[in-house]
Amino acid sequence: GGTSYGVYIDGAHPVISGCTIEDNEVGIYLNNSDARIVDSSIVDSRAIEDISGIDIHGGSPHIERNVFEDNAGDIFHLTDTSADIFTNLINNNAGSAVVFWSGDNSRILANTMNENGTGFYFKTPVDMDSVIANNQLINTLTIGVRTMSTDDHWDLFASNNVWGSDAGDYNYTDQNGLNGNISQDPNYLSSSYEMAWPTLAIDGGISLAEYGITEDYNGADRDVGLSYDIGAFETAYESDCG
Repeated sequence: GGTSYGVYIDGAHPVISGCTIEDNEVGIYLNNSDARIVDSSIVDSRAIEDISGIDIHGGSPHIERNVFEDNAGDIFHLTDTSADIFTNLINNNAGSAVVFWSGDNSRILANTMNENGTGFYFKTPVDMDSVIANNQLINTLTIGVRTMSTDDHWDLFASNNVWGSDAGDYNYTDQNGLNGNISQDPNYLSSSYEMAWPTLAIDGGISLAEYGITEDYNGADRDVGLSYDIGAFETAYESDCG
């Protein structure tokens, strides 16, 4: 009668790479773990207590270039953790992309998130030290960024593109126009979440080299334009010269 986890990690620090974790109640549970989770997929999880992706308690896990799709609940629950969540694709999930609980010091950078139930959901009024930058939150089914008050709930919230949310992009202070945050159609290509001109999300991000992010989801160089693109993909520049 217990919860069905795809992977359960308590105090260990494994590398999970190239795995598909599907049809569980919760994809991965991490407790005080510095696990590295890369190039994997969590799909079709059913959810228990609203979480169906990765439930993180403590530790400093690194989660990069993964796909989270078609899950019935929230994708990340962050509690007293310093997780690095970089360059993931988080799309078509019924719950929130990221839920922030108490004591979060995570870095949420360069992720592409589309058509989730909620984008970022801060469930505590306490200020946290989260760094949140260069993320796309597009066509969210309710609120794009949901907070508990008008106070900032983070250390840095910069150069994010929050657009097309059905119940409003922000429920309190609108961050559009502040710290490089925008609300723009990303102009996705029809077959992917990569972008095409024109959109201000191209070259709209800040450099993330200080966090070790120098390549996009496909392994392409980030440093190709005026600045990093917002989201998980970098748009190639084409020369008009012969």
